[in-house]
Amino acid sequence: MSKFKPYTPPAALLLTVFVLLALSGLLTSTSDQISELFFTNMILQIVIFILPALFYCKIRRRKVTHSSYTFAILPAHPVFLLSIFGVIVLGSMLVNLGVAALFGIAEEFGTSASTTLTGIADASGAVFVIFSFCILPAITEEFFFRGILLSEYTDSNPTAAVLLSTVAFAVSHFDPIQMPAYLLSGLLLAFSVRVTRSLLAPIFLHCAVNLFNVFLLPYLWQVTLAPLGVLFTVFILVGLLLICALVALRETEQIYTDYASDPRREKDSFGKPGSFFTTFLYGLFSPPFAAALILALVLILIK
Repeated sequence: MSKFKPYTPPAALLLTVFVLLALSGLLTSTSDQISELFFTNMILQIVIFILPALFYCKIRRRKVTHSSYTFAILPAHPVFLLSIFGVIVLGSMLVNLGVAALFGIAEEFGTSASTTLTGIADASGAVFVIFSFCILPAITEEFFFRGILLSEYTDSNPTAAVLLSTVAFAVSHFDPIQMPAYLLSGLLLAFSVRVTRSLLAPIFLHCAVNLFNVFLLPYLWQVTLAPLGVLFTVFILVGLLLICALVALRETEQIYTDYASDPRREKDSFGKPGSFFTTFLYGLFSPPFAAALILALVLILIK
């Protein structure tokens, strides 16, 4: 058990958040009015992700993020961020199309966003939706998964830290149908932190993806699922995805070249990296992390 000791504290925090997420489902299920649902969701986002994380930082006497990551005033790499945004939304659509074709559940992917849109009756309703379902979740989830969880595993092995935070992020949604898309999104959001060194990068991306999913995705699914529309849509999506991926890789290369050539820029202050497989396996199978995964599986099965 001593081998799991370094990985236990962040995993215990994750388990706490998963328990709070499970309990939050009981509260949101009793909200009848849309405005009440929005307000409840906003409060829960803070209680579930922010308060436990701040308490964790307090008792661990650590900063809210790794010293190599910052809260830059503005993301400094707009082309990189736009290309990663394109990879996330296009890749997620392709992944979901694959899942839909495999299980015959294409209609599932437009329903959640469409349901959210039904709560918009006027301008105030739109503000509620944007803040409650797009902006606030982007801030709270990125603060927790990329700010706290990713940072906690980074000194052991940065690559393993990316994968552990990605798994935790994807499983936290308790949605097996969209799990592959969440894994892709989480991986790219963590990648954006590693490249830009700014937590504002995944917050910006997450918010933009949420806005896209709520306001544009339902209409795109209607076009995609129209007769003779699927193959044409896949062709277009693959082409655009390749373009965005190539731009993202080119920008990543340029960013790291700039890092290496700038003597004023501090190098990564990560500790001596350990084995990727050791960090990933011990992190994944530490008792609290495994318990969080089991809890998620139970919640998925009883839905």
